[in-house]
Amino acid sequence: MRHSRKIVGHLGAPQASGHVGRTDGRAGQGGRAGRAGTSGGRDEVRPKIVGWAGRLDNESVLISPTDPLPWEPRRILVLGTSGSGKTTLAKTLSEVKGLPRIEMDALHHGENWLPRPTFEEEVAAFAEQPRWVTEWQYTNKLGTLLTGKADTVLWLDYPRTLVMRRVIVRTVRRRVRREVLWNGNTEGPLWTVLRDPDHIVRWAWRTHHKAADRVRELLEWRGDEVAVVRFTGRRHLDRWLRNLR
Repeated sequence: MRHSRKIVGHLGAPQASGHVGRTDGRAGQGGRAGRAGTSGGRDEVRPKIVGWAGRLDNESVLISPTDPLPWEPRRILVLGTSGSGKTTLAKTLSEVKGLPRIEMDALHHGENWLPRPTFEEEVAAFAEQPRWVTEWQYTNKLGTLLTGKADTVLWLDYPRTLVMRRVIVRTVRRRVRREVLWNGNTEGPLWTVLRDPDHIVRWAWRTHHKAADRVRELLEWRGDEVAVVRFTGRRHLDRWLRNLR
């Protein structure tokens, strides 16, 4: 059954990229994840979604925060760059809707920032549950384990200036307070932002635009099987959460 949804905003001009399951890059919040995965074949150019009236070939479109969802969300992915508030939103949804939740960074990072060997296996088991919420991260390792099962994506498409301010403040706070993160890890010295190209602050700046590519690819792949709600500001999200309660 097709659901008619109006588009909100646009996803920009077409860019070269691979399948949604092949690209992610560094998704961790602690500044230690791996580099982006690459495709071995020729890059594919996607159809452009034009301005405020565009739509995909399969008529899948984005849902406004003020529009009703086409179904009751059961498997939810929260998408956004580092600093957008993915984990906070996932935690809120888990509490409000009683959804099982895992924090992807906690599951991925072992001691000394080394990836935990059972990460993919544990995520696969989690994804088989009938209801859940988590962050959309680590696609280069997880492939379509989560994106192939999610029925709803909440996209935190906030301005770059906002998320950069958040991620910088968060990084400095964690370092100054020596906050213990996942499995005993702490943020490294602040000066590493100058030498590490994958430092979380530089990563957030460089990958801010990639969420739009992921949304486009997901809708081209799964069409009306997944609902994507795009939030462009915190007020929109707060209002949506109030209605959800």
